[in-house]
Amino acid sequence: NASGVSVVIETGRKLVEMKDILQRSVILVAFDGEEIGLTGSEAMVRDSLPDLSAIKVMFSLDMVGMYEAKGKLMLRGIRALEKGPELAKQVAGEEDLYIGGLSGKMVLQTDTWPFGEAGIPAVHLFTGLKSPYHQPEDESNLLDYNGMARITHFMVNLAEKLANEEILLPDRSFISKSIKTGFQWGVGAMAGYSRFTYSGEFYESKPKFSAGAGLATQIKLSPNFIIQPSLYYDYFRGGTATGDLMVHSLSPSVDLMVTSNNYRENFGFGFVFLGGYYRYVLAGFLDNKEISPGNDFYNEEPGLQAGFGLQAMQMQFTFIKKIGLSDVMNGMTDDKVFSRSTCFSVSWFF
Repeated sequence: NASGVSVVIETGRKLVEMKDILQRSVILVAFDGEEIGLTGSEAMVRDSLPDLSAIKVMFSLDMVGMYEAKGKLMLRGIRALEKGPELAKQVAGEEDLYIGGLSGKMVLQTDTWPFGEAGIPAVHLFTGLKSPYHQPEDESNLLDYNGMARITHFMVNLAEKLANEEILLPDRSFISKSIKTGFQWGVGAMAGYSRFTYSGEFYESKPKFSAGAGLATQIKLSPNFIIQPSLYYDYFRGGTATGDLMVHSLSPSVDLMVTSNNYRENFGFGFVFLGGYYRYVLAGFLDNKEISPGNDFYNEEPGLQAGFGLQAMQMQFTFIKKIGLSDVMNGMTDDKVFSRSTCFSVSWFF
């Protein structure tokens, strides 16, 4: 845990010695409460200490003691700053330091995140997880002190260049991503089983494999409510009195999700949901023989669905129960037949 703190202190000592040539202020901060939810960094951003509009770029030195083991210094988020990668590569070349991970994406797990959410380019300096991460064995003798010294020189020289740049601006793509619209989209897949129930009988069909894949969107209404529309290709099976029925369909749906507090964008929350779906049948097979939707069996189905799940780091894991409300056999049998599905889905939101 001491590698980042040590490099911050040494970087500060060197920058103080050269403060007369720095054209911008450089603030050094030690945040507390990162492990329990970025408490310190969020407090600084929330309380605007200093005025956020004055902050051009932020660097978080979190776990920088394993340069040789990693083989490079990761600069996650550097592309959020216009000309950031070019300046970083120039300084790295001068210091004979190999850098990588030159992305523009903010890192959720460290103190860069609150700054990135506020529209401030924020860069996570990181040398990987080669040490016994978060273990009692993570002792000082395992740290790469020569590597830490090289990272310190790199940070000091990069800070000098940035402080003396005439203009520092966020990258345009980062600006567009940092504007909070409350809307995001993603892709997902699900798998489970389906069956048919009979209105006039005590029995139901054996469960059969079902699956689907498609697109989903989220509209965040508040920290506790999300509307989630989706469109899936849907495949399901079930036994009927006349044979094994397989159905291929398109299935749009809309769900209302009630979540645990979700103040930090998708950092992690649980949810329950209730919604409806509409299934439009594209093709069907009865005992592997093609049959005609709308004639031999139904061609559309409204239904209800409910479930619960967990969403974290743009990944969503959901347990879903579906209840069909239309007679599968389109009134061609004495008993009405209804579909039932139970499945597990995984979605990734961009």
